Amino acid sequence: MVDSERNEQPGSELVGHASVARFIASDREHSGFVYRQYREIAARNLLYLQSELRVLEIRQRELDREDAVGDLKDYEMAMDMEVLAERVLDPNDGRAQRRVKLEYQIKEKLKDYQEMLIRTKAVLQLRRPTKQVYEAFRSDFNNSHQSQSKQFPKLSGASFDLYEEEHINDLVSLCSPSLDEDRLTTWLRHHCPKLFMRREKHAYARGRSYVASLSERRLQICVASINIILAAAMLFGAIYNLYYVDNDKTKLGLIAAYTVAFAFCVGVLTNARRSEMFGACAAYSAVLVVFVSGNLGYGITSNA
Repeated sequence: MVDSERNEQPGSELVGHASVARFIASDREHSGFVYRQYREIAARNLLYLQSELRVLEIRQRELDREDAVGDLKDYEMAMDMEVLAERVLDPNDGRAQRRVKLEYQIKEKLKDYQEMLIRTKAVLQLRRPTKQVYEAFRSDFNNSHQSQSKQFPKLSGASFDLYEEEHINDLVSLCSPSLDEDRLTTWLRHHCPKLFMRREKHAYARGRSYVASLSERRLQICVASINIILAAAMLFGAIYNLYYVDNDKTKLGLIAAYTVAFAFCVGVLTNARRSEMFGACAAYSAVLVVFVSGNLGYGITSNA
């Protein structure tokens, strides 16, 4: 999703949440699924649960100290769950009642706390929407392509400023580029989005919207093509150059230069790890060394 335009033509009457939902679902790449994550509220909720668990933990330790200085029956209750289960049936046994009630409270509160930790971690791993996606979403949300009198947020009340710039750091995209996306793809996505734009027409209230979204398929085809062409050029270009060089020192210098250039391309255009980069450079230089050391590398000299 890169940008959106509006032409004043009659369309299906969708307003409010229905209009925003249709815009979100209109992109086949699903990049419009942008929402607030409410990090501050999530952090406070975790703090509340943590504090509540701390109170229960202190109560549990107090009961443990009471059991440690109690009589033989208290020792047995602390050591054997069956004894505790029997004593809790006695409504007059306040210590057993408190112990079991506290255990249930801890179990429920700890479950909520751990689930919240896991869910919060998953949300924090979501990435923010790209600049193009955010600008397109905000433009449509605020009806920026309408006439001046119709430029107002699609949602009102407390939701009118959900996607304002003050909340940009709190937005997450449910379908954002992966963290291991290579550098070439990232660069093309941010600097050349118009090359991969796909326009789709959708009907909204007060007009018909033309949503221009970025085609991930076209982007991946372009990146794959560039990588193939560059890899072929680095390999066959080096071989072609070495074929017409007779001086051994010059050949060694060219092999070193081409290996450095190959390493630079791998490091800049891909997200290869260090070990993978070393392996690729070793294989590349090995091919050039084998070519130079073989008879084919001395074709001109032998013919002469």
